[in-house]
Amino acid sequence: MKKSLSSQQQQWISQHLPIVRYDALCGDAGFRRYFRLHMPGQSLIFMDASEEPAIYRAFIQQTLHLNGTALPIPKIWVQDDERYWAILEDFGDDLLWTMFQPSSDSLALADKFYREAIDHLIRLHQHPIKAYGRYTILDARVIHEELHGWREWCLEGLFQENASPALLQCFDVIANEVIQQPYILMHRDYHSKNLLRKPDGSIGVIDYQDAMAGPMTYDIASLLRDCYVDWPEEKVEIWALYYKKQAQKSGLLQREISDATFLKWFDWTSIQRHLKALFTFSRKYLRDHNDNYLQFIPRTLRYLEEVSCRYKKLAELTKVISELREKEKW
Repeated sequence: MKKSLSSQQQQWISQHLPIVRYDALCGDAGFRRYFRLHMPGQSLIFMDASEEPAIYRAFIQQTLHLNGTALPIPKIWVQDDERYWAILEDFGDDLLWTMFQPSSDSLALADKFYREAIDHLIRLHQHPIKAYGRYTILDARVIHEELHGWREWCLEGLFQENASPALLQCFDVIANEVIQQPYILMHRDYHSKNLLRKPDGSIGVIDYQDAMAGPMTYDIASLLRDCYVDWPEEKVEIWALYYKKQAQKSGLLQREISDATFLKWFDWTSIQRHLKALFTFSRKYLRDHNDNYLQFIPRTLRYLEEVSCRYKKLAELTKVISELREKEKW
């Protein structure tokens, strides 16, 4: 991937900003490229999404839609909708993921940031649903598509195992359980790699272009049972129920929904989310030759085994995941 701006891009930027220099930013954003533009007294981000125009359009449209919320998303300074370029507010590089690596024992600091992240989720989930990406709703059809993606790319592709009829029946159970909960506008990838500590110390939210209608607990499951960082299960449950309490206060969730019911939703959505993540990690390796995400497979498999074993209807899935954990080598 190119690590320098083209002469055309430099000329376009200079028409709008007095940049002094720029740096290419590393990361995993598909075929999008990002550069930090340095100017006297401030910096901004240049995004080149010319190789992913559909993602560019979804990002711009979702940004405009979310501008009506108090959600801390990057401001768009300048955009070129024909060349799929944009200049964005710079939130810095201080990802929540890097804040809690390699040790995740800073619970007092984590509590502050995770409660703030949950408060932002409540604001997002109260906003009207609009989707501009590939999907409009995470319904049973899409859930099945992603579960079969896990079967194809992870189970069969990465581990070279076959799916039994009993395992495929678990897919129906998962999809049916997940869709039982209320649906809201969900971020879709709300986790520690898409949340930053901004220079002022508050949290900023990025990578929301895939926002769509989805089950209420999807984002909170992504945040608290994060494939990239571990937290004690008792703390995860406290944070999950903090979200539930705030959702009930805001009118998003009926008061009569019990903690047990909510935590059951949380579990089932976590299972679906982690199978989808394994599908993504495996495909990045096998199709895109990107092995960076293999390191997160052990944690994700462990989450799956620990949660799926609570439900007898998923006995076959638990058995398969246990076998994969014995085989995994990362």
